[in-house]
Amino acid sequence: MTINIKNLKEKLEEEKKVLHDELKNLGVEVSHDSEEWEATPVVSETSVQESDDNDLADHFEDFEERSAELTELKARMKDVLRALKNIENDTYGVCETGGEKIEEDKETTALRSYPLHEKLLIIAVMKASGFSTGEIYTAYKSLCKVIRQKELTQRRITQMLSDVELSGIITGKIIHQGIHGRTKKYKLTIVEVVEPLFVKTDDIDGVRPGLPLKERDAVVAVVKHWAEDKYLCLKWKKTDWRGFIIGGVEKGEDMA
Repeated sequence: MTINIKNLKEKLEEEKKVLHDELKNLGVEVSHDSEEWEATPVVSETSVQESDDNDLADHFEDFEERSAELTELKARMKDVLRALKNIENDTYGVCETGGEKIEEDKETTALRSYPLHEKLLIIAVMKASGFSTGEIYTAYKSLCKVIRQKELTQRRITQMLSDVELSGIITGKIIHQGIHGRTKKYKLTIVEVVEPLFVKTDDIDGVRPGLPLKERDAVVAVVKHWAEDKYLCLKWKKTDWRGFIIGGVEKGEDMA
């Protein structure tokens, strides 16, 4: 698959501008040529001198947080500038060691290579396609809750969205909202294929028409014989169905 250099450059330039604005909110630029930044405190030196010990500790803690965030943003800016430089030198997508042309990974390969939270994030974009970062983060947290995973911070998810966007799987567009500032909305660039849903309505185990469907957690217990290759199963009296031990989990009930 050929890399769309023009489209990639536009995204990188857009990302560079956003990163520059974020860096300005956290510090001052020391050297324009090398994109060096230093974090600045929220308060002035005068107000710090007038603060008590507790306030002073809070000021230093806040400054450390700003410094850590600025360091993270500088690293992202460095990657963006490096990619833009390679595009200008016509060396983007070329192996730095061997010099051979690198083909762009296909979507399936990229998706398989992502860690769990990146995959959850892509699913969240699919569920909240065309929505802002905050709405995508809400969808992501819901997915984490379903699979009982501790969610990452919104700041980290925002960074991950930018990283995934560079892969071409999702695309983002900055939306200006007047006095409310601006936000970035994302959507999938790959075609979503949904498996058809088949609902059984006949026999005793079918869905009864006219009755509401309710979602709830369930437990499947796989019980194996301690020495033999045998499993404990249930045979339902009213239907010709056999399976593992299953049961619903009521609200507030512990699965264990």
